Amino acid sequence: SEEFKLYDEAAIQKPFVIHTENNQQQLEAEAILVISGISCAACAWLIEHRLQQLEHITKVNLNLTTHRLMVSWIESEVNLSQIFEEIHQLGYQAHPFSATASEQHRIQESKTAFRRLALAGFATMQVMMLAVPLYVGELRGILEQYEIFLRSASMLFATVVVLYSARPFFSAAIRDLKTRHLTMDVPVSIAILLAYFSSVWSTFNQGPEIYFDSVCMFTFFLLTGRFFEMRARHRMTQAGNNLLDLMPSAATKSTPEGDIVIASSDIQVDDLLIIKPGQQIPADGIVEQGHSAVDEAALTGEYLPIDKSQGDPLIGGTHN
Repeated sequence: SEEFKLYDEAAIQKPFVIHTENNQQQLEAEAILVISGISCAACAWLIEHRLQQLEHITKVNLNLTTHRLMVSWIESEVNLSQIFEEIHQLGYQAHPFSATASEQHRIQESKTAFRRLALAGFATMQVMMLAVPLYVGELRGILEQYEIFLRSASMLFATVVVLYSARPFFSAAIRDLKTRHLTMDVPVSIAILLAYFSSVWSTFNQGPEIYFDSVCMFTFFLLTGRFFEMRARHRMTQAGNNLLDLMPSAATKSTPEGDIVIASSDIQVDDLLIIKPGQQIPADGIVEQGHSAVDEAALTGEYLPIDKSQGDPLIGGTHN
């Protein structure tokens, strides 16, 4: 689409696309994208498999923990918009990685997931409370009007769970059916809908069994598992974002005309940078001249400064 074609512009690509030359002297581009809508390992495999089938895509790696996709391609043969289009056709959304946008998305995702989980948990407790007299009534008998009332009340709570808490399962299942690639959301959705609608039919026709308690509990336990998985993923993402915050925004570059201050994003390979005592190192590099000690505790956990001299490697974000 036209929106994706904007990503072919050099100015748009500059913050998140890296350009290098490969062994065949071809210009290769590499980008890190964040993928939304991933629910299981099958989703990650599907995206990787589809992109690997494209010609001139040299490397594809999707981190299931952080939902970040690293993709490399031959720039003269493939446009970045084609990669976005392929991911979109699979039913997922891709956008360039940004620490700020990632944090906003994390907060919003956490709030929504907690609301869905809390509602499912509350409804499960209520439906189980209503199910106890129904189970006892099967053994010792129960008046018909009480049975109808208890079933109807259970149906009300289960309906809210199906319409709101279980919505992510249905949305993902519809996406998978459209793309003809099945993930775990399809059988999960079928199980929830079959149990729910058979219970609704049994409620209105006074059938022998209802499964509203199973619907609520099944949804609640699935959401609980995904909620803890999401929390772990967010912790990993936040740790990575905190490392990005360590990077300084500016650097001092040594040129034949004198020292100049440049933005860290404008640092190029072979630039000669001056790192004064107490300053942060703005990029990975190698010591060309001088001797000092570098504090790498934020990255490695080593609390003692490490001596650095000519030829030693430096890590961006550490302190001189």
